[in-house]
Amino acid sequence: MDNVALKKASGQIIMNLRKNRNISQERVALDSGIDRTRLGEIERGEANPTIDILSKIAVTLGQTLGSLIIEAEEMSSGIIKKPLPTVKHEFIDKSVPLPRGLTHEQLEQALNDALVILGRIGLDPDGGDIQFNIYSGIVSNLVTKLSQKHLVLHRTKTLIILIFIILSLITAILTGALK
Repeated sequence: MDNVALKKASGQIIMNLRKNRNISQERVALDSGIDRTRLGEIERGEANPTIDILSKIAVTLGQTLGSLIIEAEEMSSGIIKKPLPTVKHEFIDKSVPLPRGLTHEQLEQALNDALVILGRIGLDPDGGDIQFNIYSGIVSNLVTKLSQKHLVLHRTKTLIILIFIILSLITAILTGALK
């Protein structure tokens, strides 16, 4: 494997993830604990970042280190891969109140995680490969796991979250929010 090609590929992936999420270099650098100019060098494939730095950047962008490295290896070796589906960022209405403890970013991440999981097994909700109620069930499970990890919620609050997510998904589907 060509180290230069791998650095360029990982930098390109990081930049694409950052831009797709409408996050500035400054924000990613700050959240990752690195200098903005260093992040720029990484994105251009000029730097040789440590595993620790790549891991911090990946987490900041909602990815795992492993997925970042695998994708960079595939890209640098010429394997053509369909881009991961994501929910259009602008369709997440941040003016809609969420239950306490659930952020819009967590909701968006759960939606995107569900799309990635389905994509790994070759299913595309937007392409009609899977019913949207199944997709919303996956999202509900992901949010519930997130809630159990980070919050102690009463059953009523969990039910409200699940209902909100399902209604949000139906609205997103009807308005064409999936890319």
